Amino acid sequence: MSMRDTLSCIREVDPPRPSRIATIAFPSRRIRDELDWITFKALEKDPARRYESAAAFANDIGRLLADEAVHAAPPSRRYRWQKFLRRNRAAATGSAFVFLALLAGVIGTTWQMLRAMHAETQEIQRATAATLAEQNATNAEDRAVKDRNRAVAAEADANAFNKFLVDHVLAASRPALTKQGLGRSVTLAEALTVAEAQIDRVFADRPTAEIKARIALGQTWFELRRFPDSEKHYLRAMELLARQTEPDNNLQLMCQSVMVQLMYNTSRLVEARKLAAAILPQFAEKFGPDSDETLTVKMELGLIYLMQDQSKPAMDLLREAMEGRLKRYGPTHAKTLTAMNNYAQALDDDDKNAESLAIHREVLKQRRATVGNDHPTTMSSMNNVGCQLLKTRQLKDAIEIFEEALPLAKTLLGDEHTTTNSIMNNLGAAYLGKRFSEW
Repeated sequence: MSMRDTLSCIREVDPPRPSRIATIAFPSRRIRDELDWITFKALEKDPARRYESAAAFANDIGRLLADEAVHAAPPSRRYRWQKFLRRNRAAATGSAFVFLALLAGVIGTTWQMLRAMHAETQEIQRATAATLAEQNATNAEDRAVKDRNRAVAAEADANAFNKFLVDHVLAASRPALTKQGLGRSVTLAEALTVAEAQIDRVFADRPTAEIKARIALGQTWFELRRFPDSEKHYLRAMELLARQTEPDNNLQLMCQSVMVQLMYNTSRLVEARKLAAAILPQFAEKFGPDSDETLTVKMELGLIYLMQDQSKPAMDLLREAMEGRLKRYGPTHAKTLTAMNNYAQALDDDDKNAESLAIHREVLKQRRATVGNDHPTTMSSMNNVGCQLLKTRQLKDAIEIFEEALPLAKTLLGDEHTTTNSIMNNLGAAYLGKRFSEW
């Protein structure tokens, strides 16, 4: 080995560990690791990492012999790595260039791949947007066609309904034997009886118009208190609604609500309660819990419970209906006053006469102010107030209000009307109670 090689070896190659040499020479003995650390520190090629003096070297050996922690320590991984790079500078530099070249290639390939993916994504998005636009255009065209068809059908249904109304209801007032005329003195009930016999023929191919006609006839018969005739038309309307491809669920629910009232008015309370209890949650979900439609069904169910002498559920439902309408319409609206009147009836049924009388008086006050004395609802309120006065033995005040209401009822409703008869009977009971109290 040349001198140059020897110097290079001394400068760059680490000597073998003393512990290894000792193990080869003395296999049965084990040299402590600290001895390797002290030896390497003493032979360190970097002057800054060697012992600063022979005294420091001796001191560390003394610490080893005394089983104390030595200052020398094994070289760190970073230091060993730096030494490796210095020894293999050329190979390391070449490897670094190769690595950088590979890294640049990977980056370039990845970039090109990302660009290609981005371009493909954009192409897919453009194709998807074009497809969606085409679908939207097709859907818009389909909707336009359906809307035109609905408009045409709605116009045809309206024309059919108007023709039925003119030719078979209004025409009844024409002179007898003249174009469906029944004579000038014909009543509305007579005209409807003749007209409804033509419904199946007139609306044979127009079920939607027939639904509209039957609901109109059902409403009219209901107001005329011809409940069986009204129910017949509502049942047929519900049957036709159920057959439709796109049934009007709102209209179906409204028909069911009227059916509850029809059952109530024909004393079928068990059927009415079952139907009302079934449709109440549907109304709440469809129209909202505070909607007038839901409050109306709630009030109907409360009245049914009241008729079945179940005062607790009746009072709860009628109070909720009253509070809902107060919030929705205010204290003077006709619907609010109806709800207040019904709740007062529930209080009366529960023998809470003072509370009932107070509400009835408020309803009467508002009805006098809004619709006047000569209105059926005002007379009904007069009768209700009088009944509460009669129950609480306030006979003088009861007689006074009954005497005010009776001539108004006779003039407006006639002698045979149920409200007129009720006022007359209550007035008689008040006079009789007054006479007994004077004996």
